[in-house]
Amino acid sequence: MTIILPRQQGKTRGVVLPYMVTRCLREDGCQIAYTAQTRLDARHRLLDVFYPLIAASPLAPLADDRRGSGSEAIVFYNGSMIFLVSGTQTSGHGDTTDAAVIDEGWSQKDSRVETAVKPSMITRSGAQLLVVSCAGNEDSAYLDGKMDEGRARVECGMTDTAAYVEYSAPDDADPADEAAWWRCMPALGVTIDVETVRADFQTMDLADFRRSYLCQRPGVANPGWKLFTEADYREAIA
Repeated sequence: MTIILPRQQGKTRGVVLPYMVTRCLREDGCQIAYTAQTRLDARHRLLDVFYPLIAASPLAPLADDRRGSGSEAIVFYNGSMIFLVSGTQTSGHGDTTDAAVIDEGWSQKDSRVETAVKPSMITRSGAQLLVVSCAGNEDSAYLDGKMDEGRARVECGMTDTAAYVEYSAPDDADPADEAAWWRCMPALGVTIDVETVRADFQTMDLADFRRSYLCQRPGVANPGWKLFTEADYREAIA
């Protein structure tokens, strides 16, 4: 499953953490591998973001954190566990996992993490790979491939074996059009004020705004016309 959505749209609290905790509590001994931009980023998310949310909830008695270097994890009462996997080709080898979560998929330059963890799930019934991300940058070859594949599957009406969900503005959307913001930002008006987005539109680099808030890919968000628009150029040479 691949889920693409703009930044700060509830990815942690609404997608990644609920998915992992639900599987761990529903399936005794469920093993979930988690990774983000770097191992340090993943460790921070796991122990300083995810676990405190669990500890502050009614689920607190069901889980504990493990902070030893190299063995960091969230461990559940039923033997389930969320553990870290590094972004290397050898990471995950020898483990048997029920699910793997690649958070911030835009940061993966290639498929080495997916290649490492998928064989670890081959013997497990109901195994899943979840890739979650906002739109990538010029170096996000892995995510580009996942988006191309996902869009193609949707176009073909393929609903077996994989799911693809994308919240983004159309390529030709006017980034100044607030109606476009409402159509692609599920947290707008809930946890994000439109006034804040309006202020960011006025102060951020346009390409960064389009990538972060409209979830548009690099070729759309930054087509290369920075000093003047393509229309201005074509009018000047006409």
